[in-house]
Amino acid sequence: MKVSLLFFISFLSFKMLFAQNIAGRWEGYLDHSEGASVTDGYKNYWERGVWKEGTKTHNVKLSLLFSKKKKAYLGEYYTEDAEKKTHYARFAVRATMDNKGAIHYKTTSKIFETKNQLNQGFCFNEAHLAWTEDKKYEYLEGIWKGWDNKKKECSPAHIWLRRKKPFKENPEPIVAVVEPIDTVVEMKTVLPPKQKDTLVQEPLVPKPAYSSRKLVVKETLHVPKDSIWIQVSDSNKEDGDIISLELNGQLLIKEYTLTSHKKSFRVRLQPGVNVLTLIAHNLGEIPPNTAALEIERAEGQKRIILESDMDTSESIHIIKE
Repeated sequence: MKVSLLFFISFLSFKMLFAQNIAGRWEGYLDHSEGASVTDGYKNYWERGVWKEGTKTHNVKLSLLFSKKKKAYLGEYYTEDAEKKTHYARFAVRATMDNKGAIHYKTTSKIFETKNQLNQGFCFNEAHLAWTEDKKYEYLEGIWKGWDNKKKECSPAHIWLRRKKPFKENPEPIVAVVEPIDTVVEMKTVLPPKQKDTLVQEPLVPKPAYSSRKLVVKETLHVPKDSIWIQVSDSNKEDGDIISLELNGQLLIKEYTLTSHKKSFRVRLQPGVNVLTLIAHNLGEIPPNTAALEIERAEGQKRIILESDMDTSESIHIIKE
């Protein structure tokens, strides 16, 4: 029986080893330098020293969410040039992982891009990635391959991504007592005391979790009014984004599922700077969580797109003049 039990535990450990969850946001870079030195159309970057050997030629962000319906990870691939950060693009992406833990992603469509001075855009791309970890981070790393709109091969690159390991609270342990009786192994489980029910209903993301996220100011508006109208809706395709909106730390709407229908409300402004923050409670089917806000001004409504995820919350500064 001991042999069978050990085999069962070993089997579980084996399965858990390759059952990594890659959903979430990964950040890193591309290094095109080695491929650029030998690839036609890219030698100019190498010769001018723009892409030096061993440098980060592009910044990369990969946001993924698992789709049970598609049996794959879906999301967004964002890239920008690492030097000036003025040339960037966003792609829809699909990723899979086999039973040996090998990860493969491929961009499926281009959402938006800017052109460089040579009127060139960004390459569609794919990569086979290996997963590793240390005490603080998880890593994805591999060989990057790309092609342009005409299926012409782009300069190969090395891709490197990482993310912080999710914080896990230590649950109260369950004590198991094993008592041998002749040849029978009997397991007794001592459960922790059952907590009393309370009337407090926890939100999808507890306050301490999202209040510690990095706050990024997307835009600043000047308004000569005591109160304004705000409208919020899904910025593009309805994909199940759930949000809350805060104004100066106070909730305006809580755990609201965005649709194409505009939700309107009037808010009173305090003198000086008012901070309007988009809080993400999930990433939707197409990460990151994205909302369109229309804000009343003296010269008319201003439409601003805010993007937030489980690490970062974008905001607008509204200055009451």
